Amino acid sequence: MAGINFERQFKDFHHEVMAVVRANMAAKLDEAGDLVRDTMKAECPVKTSALKKSIRVRRDKKGQYIRVIAGDKKAWYIHLVLFGTSNRITKTGQDRGSTSPDNFMQRSIDQNIGKLKQILGEPIRDENNPKTFLSIKQVTDGDST
Repeated sequence: MAGINFERQFKDFHHEVMAVVRANMAAKLDEAGDLVRDTMKAECPVKTSALKKSIRVRRDKKGQYIRVIAGDKKAWYIHLVLFGTSNRITKTGQDRGSTSPDNFMQRSIDQNIGKLKQILGEPIRDENNPKTFLSIKQVTDGDST
């Protein structure tokens, strides 16, 4: 049978192809992370600027995902900003009042969802497992790395 054996040629150049794909994806992830970080800093409520200064982008060592992180030792109160508080009274009896929830992290994703889809593309479904796909999601955990 005449023709090109694509499978064999792909196997011969697999490492080179994957290096180009990884480099392209890393650049796209960096661009998306910077976009979300900049919007988060613009949306972040500022009293002392500690929270705003704590917003940063981290990429895993393999370059497969990024995290836009808010909060650190100085800005430990991120959960109070995101979810709000009820009326608070200190041990000395001072009334600190309550705060309304301000989920500036989710707003920064919502405002940029169109741009993020342009940068990262539409979700890619795995043909073998239709429940598995690449998506944009907000991850909120205690990891500050």
